[in-house]
Amino acid sequence: KIDPRRVFCLSIAPTVLRQIRSSRLERRNVRALEDKYSLIEESSKAKSNYADRNYIMKDLKHVRDLSMEHGWTQIDVTGRAVEETASYICELLNERFEKHDLHV
Repeated sequence: KIDPRRVFCLSIAPTVLRQIRSSRLERRNVRALEDKYSLIEESSKAKSNYADRNYIMKDLKHVRDLSMEHGWTQIDVTGRAVEETASYICELLNERFEKHDLHV
């Protein structure tokens, strides 16, 4: 069993996550391929819901619920650099564990 004090649940504002996911789909050319296939086929294929607002809200709720259920620490990373988040997590781990007990 994993010590819940060692698990961190990262979350982000829904609007920011949507921008990130939309950009990712565009960089991978997913949107253009979906549009192309929907023009070719009469019955349009289902488009990716990866950047859909409702899907994102459901994802974020699921993460919050899991975090609460297991007692994991939730961290909002909206507007934070990766290095800033990593530093914060290291600080939390140092506060929670003696140096000799820290096996990350």
